[in-house]
Amino acid sequence: MNYGSIISSIESEIDEVLKSVDEQKLNDFVDLLTKPNIKVMGYSAGRMGFGLKAFLMRLNHLGIHAYWFGDNYIPPMNENDIFICCSNSGTTKSVANIMDIFKVKAKGKVVSFVGNDNSKMGLESDITIKFKTCNGGLNSADDSTKINSVQPMTTLTEQAMFILFDAITMMLIDKLNIDIKNTKQFHSNIE
Repeated sequence: MNYGSIISSIESEIDEVLKSVDEQKLNDFVDLLTKPNIKVMGYSAGRMGFGLKAFLMRLNHLGIHAYWFGDNYIPPMNENDIFICCSNSGTTKSVANIMDIFKVKAKGKVVSFVGNDNSKMGLESDITIKFKTCNGGLNSADDSTKINSVQPMTTLTEQAMFILFDAITMMLIDKLNIDIKNTKQFHSNIE
């Protein structure tokens, strides 16, 4: 495979994942994020976690208080708050366990991004955003409904989550009528 065909394959695969997402569910999520005085906490394992961490950072840049589970500066969470989790399989134990703790202790809303909406995370979330996943995941069986990606393991859905979260950020900017020039005040100046 040459570079050009690899890029074309990757772009095509990411497009298929992104187009599989229900736009109404994204709108419901954006509505939830725009409620006043909310806090957001997120957690995901592995490379899916990198995409979610980047999104939480961007939420802070938009003035929405967002935290990563495990950080030592998380304020008390309550029923007005949101927990976001991601999992290709929807069954990743470490993520599902934190979701359960959040639901019991904070009693807030749970939003999951999963490849299987009939999974534990998918079934037990207030908003479940399903995406088409790919074969090769560690916690889920391969099947013909999934994408046979040219990339190793679940690289495809990990990449797509970065783009999906950036699209959600743009939806938030539009809904909140944010002038992105003013978001600089929330960006770190220690770099």
